[in-house]
Amino acid sequence: MTSESKIEYADEYLELAEGLYQLGEFQDSAVFYSKCLSHSNFENKSEEVRNNILAALKSSIEQLEPQEFL
Repeated sequence: MTSESKIEYADEYLELAEGLYQLGEFQDSAVFYSKCLSHSNFENKSEEVRNNILAALKSSIEQLEPQEFL
């Protein structure tokens, strides 16, 4: 028998988003922050956590040049 572990994609999305933001890849980080907010695991998180992710998403979008916008 093999064991399968459930991967928490929401946590992976958040790590990717934060790393991409630090690398200056703002469009990609915005995509992953959006994925975090739409993931069911983050619906159960505190309002403060969701607000922090939303603020990071907004910051990513603000860093984009007009021609780079999603």
